[in-house]
Amino acid sequence: MAGFRSDRVLEFIVHGVLPVGLYKQTAAVWRAEAEMQQMMWIFWWGTCVCAVLPLIYVKGYEKGKPGLGQGFRYGLCMWMPCCP
Repeated sequence: MAGFRSDRVLEFIVHGVLPVGLYKQTAAVWRAEAEMQQMMWIFWWGTCVCAVLPLIYVKGYEKGKPGLGQGFRYGLCMWMPCCP
């Protein structure tokens, strides 16, 4: 959860505070604000997935078992949300 919050704060600073003037100067090359708002769920979903992956690793790690099987299982968990 801390990773998710850190990502939100850093995203706000990097995209919402620092380059505002640059974004306004180059507004012609960006999508319309309404169109970006409609696509926001994609970014939230991606952030949630990236925040959950370390938790899956930590909870799925079993001490004393071979690492190859655990790595395969973790890779499968990472791959599953990306499958159509």
